This record gives sequence, structure tokens and C-alpha cells, in this order.
Amino acid sequence: MSEHSLGKTIAALRKANGWTQVELAEKLNVSDKAVSKWESESGYPEISQLPAMATLFHVSLDYLMTGKTPEKEVITISKAELCAKNDDVSMSHEVVDLPRDENNNNIVDYILKYKSSVDRNRLYNILDR
Repeated sequence: MSEHSLGKTIAALRKANGWTQVELAEKLNVSDKAVSKWESESGYPEISQLPAMATLFHVSLDYLMTGKTPEKEVITISKAELCAKNDDVSMSHEVVDLPRDENNNNIVDYILKYKSSVDRNRLYNILDR
């Protein structure tokens, strides 16, 4: 696994934007010699330059510093919670008979949590059977 290079990342982002070293230097209010040093890794930007650089390149500081893009967060949600959260009355018949989910909640718990307009009385009557 190769080590990340801040200089190569700056150079790649600059080129991807179609900017010369002089143009990037002007945007960051530094000299073109500074940009050249960063890209050749004979010097590094001041830490105060990094947020401006990340904003300019439309990347995160994490990406700028590590070269890694953040992984997308995957959120799982039970059918009962989805029904109540989205006020999806059409789904309510599917979730009424489901056991408690991994959070130990059922449809009624989620209706109360989200102040859902799903027909509570009908669900309470079915759950009380």
C-alpha cells in the first residue's frame, strides 16, 4: 500500500480544475513558488491554508490529508419505523403483526416517537387482540 502524498493530491486536484500553479497560488494568496514546493514535497502548506484549499477544491480536509474518500453511511430501519416515520398508512397493514424489531420496538412505539398520523386506534385494537 503506497503512502499518501499531500503534494501529489494538491497537484492532481489543481490539474483536475484546469489551473496552473500560478492560478492556484493567486486563489490561495500565496506565491507560485509555494505551490511548486508543495507539489514537489520540498515544503508543505501552512496548516491554516488547508481548510481554504479543501473548500477551493470541493473536497473534505480528510480527503486532502489522507486521499481517502469517506464511506457512505448505511442506515438500516425496520419496516415498522419506516411506516411511522413516513406516515405511510398504506404500509400499516404489513407491519401490525410484525414482532418487535432489533430495537425492541413495534409500530406503536414508532407512531408515538414520530407523532405519526398512521391510524393509531386501528393499530392499538389489532395489537390488543
